[in-house]
Amino acid sequence: MSFLRKDKSSIKVEDLESYFEKNKLLEFAGSGDPHEEKGKVKLLLENLKDCPPDIVIFDGDYLAEPAYLKAQADLSIIAKDSVEKLTDLLKTLEASPAPTVCVAGNYEMFGTTSDAVEAIGSDLLSDIGCDKAIKSRIDNIHPDEVYMDLHSKRETWPGGVFEEKGYAFVGVEGSNPINYTFPGERSEENLRWAIDDAVARIKAKPENTIIATHSPPFGMRDRLGRFGVPPHLWGEHKGSTALSEFINEYRPFLVLVGHIHEAFGAYISVKRTDENGQIVEETRDLEFGNRTKVTVGYDTSKTSISITLNKGTLEYWNWSRVRIAEDETQRVIDIEGEWLDRRGKKKPFKKINELLDYDGVITSMLS
Repeated sequence: MSFLRKDKSSIKVEDLESYFEKNKLLEFAGSGDPHEEKGKVKLLLENLKDCPPDIVIFDGDYLAEPAYLKAQADLSIIAKDSVEKLTDLLKTLEASPAPTVCVAGNYEMFGTTSDAVEAIGSDLLSDIGCDKAIKSRIDNIHPDEVYMDLHSKRETWPGGVFEEKGYAFVGVEGSNPINYTFPGERSEENLRWAIDDAVARIKAKPENTIIATHSPPFGMRDRLGRFGVPPHLWGEHKGSTALSEFINEYRPFLVLVGHIHEAFGAYISVKRTDENGQIVEETRDLEFGNRTKVTVGYDTSKTSISITLNKGTLEYWNWSRVRIAEDETQRVIDIEGEWLDRRGKKKPFKKINELLDYDGVITSMLS
């Protein structure tokens, strides 16, 4: 059974923009994976200058390939070097037109991004990837022989939390293990612990919860492309099973990820109860091009929607903007994914690529 009402012909971009100008509740933008390319970070901030969001969400990998790990360096030396490099890169975000929150990736040692943000000391820059006020936990994973200097034990912290305009943002640094060779990889069990601990500390309901982490959930915008990957792995799913299980159980409104550079796009899971009392689910897997606009409307009292947004990577020159508007239980979310404009000028969208109106909400609210 399909419960999607879709009629793009009656909705114009101009009407949608006018509606958000008057009714927008929250707007945020973000990207990640700069790999020490400060020029692309600056270009992202230039693209945001004329349309500053409420929040910028910036997730790892901030560092370049950590080749120095292969030199069997001492862990304390690795940590010190990481914090210095991170501080240098993240200082670029002081020029952001909006407060910026960071979540580290698999290239960063646990806790070092938090240390770098603390060293910068800006009121407009914070790290939500870990909460060092909460007791840490040792995670046992098994790196390969090349990276034995990292040992199999890593100190990890649960995710951090902040709330904005009735929404709870839960950040979790690191990624699920892909090949056990990066300092920010954590076991699936440890990743789930970090999420659960953070979610237990928020007041918001699932429909107002936004998860910000580096690796995507398994099966949701997590397919490997051809970039630096052997042919036998092309198209393989490499997301986190712990994260996908959490999404299916908890149903957070949004999950913001990066990590898989070629997986730019959105995976939308929609559940509701039909007239026979059965829970029905529909899914949409949307791949973004160089400019893609997706608008979703639904009634939170009737429909459960969880969107996994691979918001883009600076290494691939792409980023996303998200706007949310609400009227009691009626919600409209607008997602724009695009490539960076090299002149630093964000262009307005002229069409809606996907309009998903699950309860006639968009038609009703715009009229």
